[in-house]
Parts: sequence; structure tokens; C-alpha cells
Amino acid sequence: MIIYPIILSGGSGSRLWPLSTKSFPKQYHSLYGKNSMFQETIIRTLSIPNIAPPIIICNESHRFLVKDQLNEIDVKKYEILLERQGKNTALAVTSAVLHVNESAENAYILVLSADHFIEDKDSFAKDVASSIKHAANDKLITFGVPPTEVNDNYGYIKTGKQIESLFQVEKFIEKPSINSAKKYIAEGNYLWNSGIFLFSLQRYLSEIRKHKTILDIAKFAVKNSYYDLCFRRLADYKDLKNKEYKKLSLDYVILESAKNMLVRPLHTSWSDLGTWKSVSNLFESSLVKNKSEVYSLDSYNCYVNSQKIVATLGLEDVIIVDTEELLMIANKEKIGLINEIQGKVKRDPDSINFNQKIFRPWGWFENINTGISHKVKKLHISPHSKLSLQSHMYRSENWTVISGIATVTLDGKEFQLDTNDSIQIPKGAKHSIENKTQKYVEVIEVQTGSYLGEDDIVRYEDLYGRV
Repeated sequence: MIIYPIILSGGSGSRLWPLSTKSFPKQYHSLYGKNSMFQETIIRTLSIPNIAPPIIICNESHRFLVKDQLNEIDVKKYEILLERQGKNTALAVTSAVLHVNESAENAYILVLSADHFIEDKDSFAKDVASSIKHAANDKLITFGVPPTEVNDNYGYIKTGKQIESLFQVEKFIEKPSINSAKKYIAEGNYLWNSGIFLFSLQRYLSEIRKHKTILDIAKFAVKNSYYDLCFRRLADYKDLKNKEYKKLSLDYVILESAKNMLVRPLHTSWSDLGTWKSVSNLFESSLVKNKSEVYSLDSYNCYVNSQKIVATLGLEDVIIVDTEELLMIANKEKIGLINEIQGKVKRDPDSINFNQKIFRPWGWFENINTGISHKVKKLHISPHSKLSLQSHMYRSENWTVISGIATVTLDGKEFQLDTNDSIQIPKGAKHSIENKTQKYVEVIEVQTGSYLGEDDIVRYEDLYGRV
């Protein structure tokens, strides 16, 4: 019984602003440990017996970010489906299921979100493995979380008759009022809805056939897709009214009306890390991120996310998030108003350069400093990757290797640059830089000239089809 994990990685994580943005959403950040939440999700699937390589469905603008993060954790086998514009989870899951159905009609499907915290991956793997026999018996399995607090940010599942270690699902409840949440906790037969699902591919197809419009849209997207490098680009989903898309969550379309639904309580801590308050709950007192230092005096129950040295004095129940261009300081009890404070930022919040990494098929670069006639970048080149052979009309460049060994082509001649070596690239010269090694190469690029725009590039050769 092969299980195909479908990783939903298209969310924007707006409630974790200003760290999380449309261009660099929360699932690709490291909020605990060294790996991003997306990477932890991928690693978690690898612990499950009989698991196939992950199938990731994400926004096309994040494709190189996803590929780079997979490379960082040395995952070689995967499939990446690209949506031009996400239209809720039912269309995403159905498209991915149709993709699997092309080669594995008798598969089992495990649906996971890329932005969840699950403490014990081995326990999670056991919960999934022990549920397969029920999925093979034509059941739809969801995974619930025993509540640890009164929380109105999660959906709830009312449990019914117990069947071995699972329970029949009596009812799904969308995010309730705080009073209703208190009632559910008191009654005891409710679980949080984790948004993790397991079912046979054929059972899912039999359910989605009841929703012909959704199935037809997904079929169109898959049938008219095409491959671009290692990515499968889905065709645009056909238009529906926006209010209809809001109802296209997997829960709403399939699970709330399906029969033979079972829920298995997870035997591990879980959180969707949807708010700064839920992130802060993972830690005692304050968090020191990226090895920055936090000095506190008479400060209690505070969360600090910053790459700078931070000092707090006399603070309590405060969240501090410091990005490149914006500092947010919030009372934990007011963090639910984060969307309102975003609206008060005079500029478009996503136009502010919060995250300076720009991902390319060969790796990424970040802008370090920009002036009228100069620009300084840091290039991060992945193993066995190469920038296009190119030239510039208006600028010259200087490359200095700060880590690794780079191979530079300059007007037909090849040079090997070790760490601390540099080379000058004159205007008009044909040049490229390549990483032929197994390790990442980092280069400081200094541009000087009358025009420094990214469009001042003439490409002659390119591994990634951009000529």
C-alpha cells in the first residue's frame, strides 16, 4: 500500500505579518529549530512506512524557493505542481489526486499542510500507518487533536462511536465562538480539526464526482498543464465567482458531507502556528532567533523574533517581531488585530522589501546595498548550478568568492576562483559563473554603472530555457 503525500504549500500566512509576506510566506521560515516549517513537513513524511516521494502544490512564484529548500535538506525525489493562483484546498487536492491517478490508480493519499508544527514525527508516522487499514476499508480518515485550551481559532470535530483507536465523526464545526469553544471543551467529546487527511485515491474520486464543477475545473487544469524544468505548471483554474471559491475548502466540499468518516486523535503536540501567540506558546519566556541575543529585565511572557540584539525592560505579554524594514511590537491579547495594523501601513505591505532573497533556478541572491550608481549583492549558488552566459550594456561587475569554489567564464576563457579570489567583469563582456562542486558557493557581486536594472541582461546560453 503506497501512500502519496500531497503537501499543500500555497498559503500566505498573513497573521504572521510582518515576517510572513506573499513573496515569502510563513511556511518557508524557520520559526523553531533550524529548518523551515515546509522542510519539517517534508522530513516528517519520510518517517512514514511505504511513503512515496512528496507531491508539493504551491504558487508558481515560490517554485525556486521550494526547490532550494528541498535541496537544503537533501531530498532528491519529489514532484512540484504549480498553481498560478490558488483557489482554496479542494481544487488543489483534486488536481494533485488527478496527477497521482495518471500513474498510480490504487494509491492512498495523505493530505498535509506545509505550515504545521508536529512535535513527535515518529508518533505521527505510527498514527498514519495504523490508519491505513481503515482507509483500505473505504473510510475517509481525518486526524484530530485533543484540545489543550479553549481556542476559537481552530475548527472542531464532534466524535461519536469509538472504533478501535478511532472515532466516528458526528459533525465538523467551523471556528466557533469563544463560548461555544468553552462548551466543547467541557463536554469532552470534541477534537481540534488538524486539516490532515488520509484516504484511498478511488474513494476520493468517488466523492469528488458528486461535485462536477470542481472536478471539471481540476481536470482542465491537469489536462492542459505542461512541464517546465522539474515543475508541472497547472493550467489556470476556470473562473468561478469569488464567493464560490471561499466555499471550496476540502472540509466544506468533501468531508462535511461524506459518509463513513473516521477521526484518529494524534498522539503528539500539534499547532498550525497561525498566529504569533500560537508561535510564542512553543517557547518558554522569549525566543532567541538566528543566534541574536535578548537581554531582559523584569520582562515576562514575551516573544522576540529578531536578528538584532534586543533589550527589554519591564515588559509583559508582548510580541516583538523585527524585520529588515519594519518593527512590530504588540500585546499578545491584541494580536488578533494584526490585519488592521497592516492596513495602516501607508505603503503596500508586500512592496516593502521585508525579505531580500530573490530566488532563481540556480539559487538566490539578496541585495545588500544600493546607491545611484552602485549595487551590492550576495549570490548563493546551488551545487552543480550555473548562471546564464550573459552580458550587460550599462554596468560592470566585480565578483569576490566568500565561500566555496566558483568557475567563471569570461569572454571564452575559464577561471577557477577559490575563497577570497575576485575577478572584474567589464561592460559588454560575455560572462557566467558556475558551481561545479557539491557545496554551496557564495559570491559578493558589486555592480557599478549608469543603469543597474535587472533587465540589463543579454543571455546567450542558459540551462533553464531563459534564452
